[in-house]
Amino acid sequence: MVKLAGYVERILYSSPNSDYKIIVVESEDGSHTCVGNIIINEGEYIVLEGEEIFHDTYGEEIKVSSYEVKISNDELSIRKYLGSGAIKGIGKTMAGRIVDKFGDKTFEIIENEPERLAEVKGISRKGALSIYEQVSNQRSMRDAMIFLQKYGVTTGLAAKIYNLYGNELFNILKTNPYKLADDIEGVGFKIADDIAGKVGIEVDSEYRIKSGITYVLSMAAQNGNTCLDINTLKSKSVEILGVDYDIDKYLKDMLIEQRIKVCNIDGVDFVYDILFYNVEKSVAQNLLKIRDGYEKFSINDDILKRVESGIDLHFNEEQMHAIKEAASEGVMVITGGPGTGKTT
Repeated sequence: MVKLAGYVERILYSSPNSDYKIIVVESEDGSHTCVGNIIINEGEYIVLEGEEIFHDTYGEEIKVSSYEVKISNDELSIRKYLGSGAIKGIGKTMAGRIVDKFGDKTFEIIENEPERLAEVKGISRKGALSIYEQVSNQRSMRDAMIFLQKYGVTTGLAAKIYNLYGNELFNILKTNPYKLADDIEGVGFKIADDIAGKVGIEVDSEYRIKSGITYVLSMAAQNGNTCLDINTLKSKSVEILGVDYDIDKYLKDMLIEQRIKVCNIDGVDFVYDILFYNVEKSVAQNLLKIRDGYEKFSINDDILKRVESGIDLHFNEEQMHAIKEAASEGVMVITGGPGTGKTT
């Protein structure tokens, strides 16, 4: 493992679809090419750890596994950062004006007295506020990314989390990380549970058990089951959670929260995730509308024979029966293995 600290001299490549970058870091012992998912701008000071690798085209590189961005008050670094294009409305010329005016106090001015940026020629009070907001948001987002990386969250997913919650994510992760599984596509129970374990959430937490129930129902849906009987749901969730619990208590809470639906079928309680229940109910209602609104008609053998001769096909007995049923019913289901004539 290699440790490196220095200024980002250049960003050679920045992916348009992720946080992947190729950067050049200038340290005390020279320039180093580093690659990885990094949220940083030119001129910023980075402390990183990574693995030395060799690229056939680009030679020796450091593949970054973790990093921290330090705030530097060096005038040259501030000038590079502000002029890198990271802040909308500031180019290299404007960055030079700002640093010439405020020197190594530039970031202090931006954070604490942003209205003073209007003292610089070409910056209005509105522009000064925009610069303050951009610098503040970038710093908050970077802090959030680094915080999430400690819990194994990829930078792409971390960006989605931050964009939804903003700075509130710190409180959410420490109190109820399972909220991520409910709100964000790509964050499932497993990821949320891993984060919860690292931040010290108890295994019998109410949030954890409810999220575990939802997870079991979603896994059942992936196997084609939109609901589970209550005993199966409990046994599977206990297996996943590794803790026994009173399922009735939590199901009542989840009913009130409208996260599930319980239906009694032939004396057995079946539990649906509310999403799957609503989808299944909607499909059933639409099928009934099609069936009840269908104008039925009949097809006899003479019609079928004329059709056969016209398209140069021969229907077997089951296919002829299916065609007649389809004409007389608004909805029907045709099943059969490969090669049994369903398409015909």
